[in-house]
Amino acid sequence: DQPFTVAGIYDDAVIDGNKVRSFSMLTINSDHHPFMKQFHAPMDEKRSIIVIPQQYRKDWLTADHEHAHEYFFQMPDEFITFPRDKQKQNVLF
Repeated sequence: DQPFTVAGIYDDAVIDGNKVRSFSMLTINSDHHPFMKQFHAPMDEKRSIIVIPQQYRKDWLTADHEHAHEYFFQMPDEFITFPRDKQKQNVLF
C-alpha cells in the first residue's frame, strides 16, 4: 500500500498563443510478464507502464537521456489494488 513512481516525460509548448503541457507515461514490452501479458489483442505486443522502484526515484528524476533506460524495470507482479477512498477525491497527493 505504498505509492509508486510511474516513468513519464513531459513537454511545455506554446500553441496558438496558449501554454500547453503534454505528458506521456512510458511503457515497456510485457510479452512475458506473468500478469500483464494477458492484456491487449492476442497478436498485439503487450505493454505496461514503467514503475520506478522507490530506491531509484531521485536517480530517475535526475537521469540524463543517455542513462534513463537504466531505470526501465518490469512492473512487479505483486502489486495489488484497493478501492479509492471517497474521502480523498479531488486531492492530488
